[in-house]
Amino acid sequence: MIRSARRTIEVVPATLEHCAFIARNMKQADRDEVMAASGFSPLSAIKISWLFSLTAFTGLDPDG
Repeated sequence: MIRSARRTIEVVPATLEHCAFIARNMKQADRDEVMAASGFSPLSAIKISWLFSLTAFTGLDPDG
């Protein structure tokens, strides 16, 4: 758990559901950058990164 004066962020092991959420919520400029850099869709690029990571974590903000 990471706490600051304004909020608390929970850091948890990343899941496939997190990958899908992140891909769905990327800004268009970030989606374009991922495609240009990797040739993969955002979801594919994130899933590949997640699958090949020794450890992967997601920061969850209770306020969304």
